[in-house]
Amino acid sequence: MPRKRVKHTAEYKHEALPRVLDGNESKAAVADALGLPKDTLYRWLREYKAKPDEAFRGNGKLTSQDEEIRQLRRKVARLEEEREVLKKQRWIQLIGATLYLVYLPESDIARSCGGVDSAEARYD
Repeated sequence: MPRKRVKHTAEYKHEALPRVLDGNESKAAVADALGLPKDTLYRWLREYKAKPDEAFRGNGKLTSQDEEIRQLRRKVARLEEEREVLKKQRWIQLIGATLYLVYLPESDIARSCGGVDSAEARYD
């Protein structure tokens, strides 16, 4: 009969590990005493030795480095959106200024040039 999968809490795992790490009991003896398969206890030890601060963080919880990467990617995406909005806004301003100059009546051009007659003004 196959074994039913049992989920153990991080606290349970942290309580089991010192018994092995202290060196007082063998890994096999601790696994038998806790009713765990030996492979499970060995896996817990490997995870703990690899990254003690981030061992047994649970499903779906990111490491601190992965969380930082996720936040930075969000920030980059937001800044890229803002940049696109600013580009569009700048184009709208440029087009508006161009349209204003194109449709400016001739008398207004003379006034804006400081009284220079539009016939004398050069538009190079």
